[in-house]
Amino acid sequence: MVRSAFSGIRYPLQFILVVYLMMYIWLSAFTGLYGHLAAIVCNQPVLSYVPQAYGFCNDSVQTPPSVPLNFTQSAEAQEQLGMVFRKAGEGANLAFQIKSNQHAVRDLAMRVRLSELENREAITQQLGQIISTSKPLVRKLSKFSAKVNTVRNTVIARDNYALKTLSSIQELRRSPLINVLTLIDPFGLLLSRTVLAADEAELRRSFVQTVESIVESIPNLVKNAEGLLQDLDILEEAHNAIADLTQHSKKANDLSAQQRDILTRLWDSLTGEDANSPLLKDLTEYYEQARDVVDVVMVTLRNVQDNMEEFRDVHKKQVFVDSGTPLEVHMGEIRRAVDSLNQQMSTLDRRQT
Repeated sequence: MVRSAFSGIRYPLQFILVVYLMMYIWLSAFTGLYGHLAAIVCNQPVLSYVPQAYGFCNDSVQTPPSVPLNFTQSAEAQEQLGMVFRKAGEGANLAFQIKSNQHAVRDLAMRVRLSELENREAITQQLGQIISTSKPLVRKLSKFSAKVNTVRNTVIARDNYALKTLSSIQELRRSPLINVLTLIDPFGLLLSRTVLAADEAELRRSFVQTVESIVESIPNLVKNAEGLLQDLDILEEAHNAIADLTQHSKKANDLSAQQRDILTRLWDSLTGEDANSPLLKDLTEYYEQARDVVDVVMVTLRNVQDNMEEFRDVHKKQVFVDSGTPLEVHMGEIRRAVDSLNQQMSTLDRRQT
């Protein structure tokens, strides 16, 4: 009875299999022939305008070549972003130190105003410029660090989501059902409707979004860093102006040549006290360190921007998950990026304690 039942469905199964194979063979031949003819016709200047009007050449002309997801370059950009985060954190710490020492400049300005220096009014004006510029500088340094930290947290969240998706893809690729579909579905018509295909599409989308979040955040960070540089330029100009105004003053120059800081020299020449000398000396060093921090941040951000904008544009068009590269390699690159971002946080915490 079983044999007769099997005989009853054997011929329909054979018919379905034959039709299935013929459809695949026909589809393969048609796809290859269409692409070959399109390449010939659309590359002829005299003939190409006619088929273009009917959309015949659109795919061959406008479809960009596929590129694999490049997790390595993305990870390198994230490592540079981690360095920016650490430097921005150092800037926020400097902001706290600057704020703590600002009262020394106010005390100095009062002493200059009551002094008998020839250029006391001009010097007082420059000291007022330092005071008025330092206050927003402190706020900007703190806000800049917070903005970089927000970008960092967003990237880490997207990386963790990509790792989760890659783990799901890894498990699905080991599924017996997927292996069977790969054998009987060489053109991917059935595979394109599976959970594996959905996860791969989600990974591509997540990857592009991660790159975009980096690229789109950089112009705003660069703008903020440029604002910090402008404030630091004003402070440097004020220090130089005070140095010029006091260089002809006998009283202001009656000091040790080893004292490099003009504010400290000016305070000592007026009071002879040491109360604010260390604070003023440290404050000048904080300004210099802040400039070094912002300079490094600017160079790094522009380097990332130059590299990642073209990278983003290429990967937004058409990307695929490279089946020739083990998923463990991609996952390792993402974990390296996350570890680097977290390590910069740990390094910054150790420096602040």
